[in-house]
Amino acid sequence: MKITYLFRARTSNFHSIEQAFSAIFPAIDRSFERELIRLPEPGAGPGAVRRNLRFLRKQQLKGASAGKAKKTTSRKTVCHITGHVNYVALATGRQSVLTVHDIRSALVGPLPVRLIRLIFWFWIPCWIVRRISVISEFTKGELKRLVPFAARKAMVIPNPVLPLFKAHPLPAGKPVQRVLVVGTKANKNLERIVPALEGLGLELCIIGKLADAHIRALEAAKINYSNKHTLPNEELLQCYRDADLLCFPSLYEGFGMPIIEAQAVGRPVLSSDRGAMKEVARDSACLVDPESIASIREGIRRIMEDADYRAQLVAKGFENIKRFGAEKIGEAYIGLYREVLGAGGEK
Repeated sequence: MKITYLFRARTSNFHSIEQAFSAIFPAIDRSFERELIRLPEPGAGPGAVRRNLRFLRKQQLKGASAGKAKKTTSRKTVCHITGHVNYVALATGRQSVLTVHDIRSALVGPLPVRLIRLIFWFWIPCWIVRRISVISEFTKGELKRLVPFAARKAMVIPNPVLPLFKAHPLPAGKPVQRVLVVGTKANKNLERIVPALEGLGLELCIIGKLADAHIRALEAAKINYSNKHTLPNEELLQCYRDADLLCFPSLYEGFGMPIIEAQAVGRPVLSSDRGAMKEVARDSACLVDPESIASIREGIRRIMEDADYRAQLVAKGFENIKRFGAEKIGEAYIGLYREVLGAGGEK
């Protein structure tokens, strides 16, 4: 029995989905054969969609010929659409799993574009596939409101923390001096983080391309900062190790990977008191109102000034990430695949 994973086209800026699934492959490989197919065309325009669907149909024809030679059938294969290319369910058919990472990022742009994506990214794919995995209860709730019938197919399977992110404890009592911010898109809330840090004497490391407005705000606030982007995992890991605190008061996330990455390394986390962030962090982070500069600042000051509180957050963070172990997440997907196949998962 085989699982065929379908990934979006490779780009230099987007690889989080691929990394998340690569972490669970060792567990999957003990129960199933595995095939990886990467779509050739990036983007979501009509031309890219058409070419990607044509590419998959050619792959299916090749697979059918090979299956006849090996006397295997498509019923023994599950196609897993791993995210952001939901429309390929038009080619993969019923024997498929669709992973939905978030809703809001897909439904942007003019009304006609949003309507097309609503139909071809959500309604039709959710109707076609046998099961849907969502990465948080928050995303499941959003999907249910958008596509009510999808709720009966949906199962929450969180993202795994990558095994690369291992504990690297700070010296006991080390003061907070360096703050890490991951992401610079509007939802990452840098516009409020910067004024919240003003005058606190902290150094800021920002991951992601800065807009001119960000740079002007940082200079006006006289914050000492460094900026990096398009980092390989090893360099991102080093940024977590060099930090004393992750500041992640995001306005919207489907999950919130930086929370569990920082906790795996052993850093206290400040995040949002709503949505997927609250669900992922539970009581293991300092949760603040992301729309309030004063609330963000108060949370940062508390972590800075209370060493015992910092230590509690680190300890709770280590406990929290046990929910997101790659082996545990892999076993959840194995159970889902077996359900779709309607039989055991032996090779």
